[in-house]
Amino acid sequence: MIEESVRKAVEQTVEEEQRKARERRERELILAACQGNGAIEGHIRSLDREWDIERMLEANASFFSILGVALALMTSKKWLALPAIVSGVLMQQVWQGSSPPVELLRRMGMRTRSEIQQERCALKALRGDFDDLPKIGDETAEKVRRLLERVEK
Repeated sequence: MIEESVRKAVEQTVEEEQRKARERRERELILAACQGNGAIEGHIRSLDREWDIERMLEANASFFSILGVALALMTSKKWLALPAIVSGVLMQQVWQGSSPPVELLRRMGMRTRSEIQQERCALKALRGDFDDLPKIGDETAEKVRRLLERVEK
């Protein structure tokens, strides 16, 4: 649910920021491709460790909720306002598809899960992972298509 609302927020991101992010991804892919498979492997490993915007949003919400409850237990019940505010922000994200934290995280350069996955897939293609896949005209491709048709029924 959060991933879908974050996707909506990304769509609303200023075009200039989207263009800059795409150019940055392109530069990184070109650099990795020029440096060879070792650089591609390293870049894929770094993508595996990268936190996406959804994970960051969930982690921050959890942290501030727990912090608010802990402070309420140790000091004043007024701190219960913190988890209430966090919950309100999450609900805003789900209902409206945008919230101040997501917009801030986007401006800080955080990416969605699908953006990271797209870059990972592009790197794997550069590395040659998909070279042995059947071509459109191959007999194997026809078998796969028929298999998928049967599975979908």
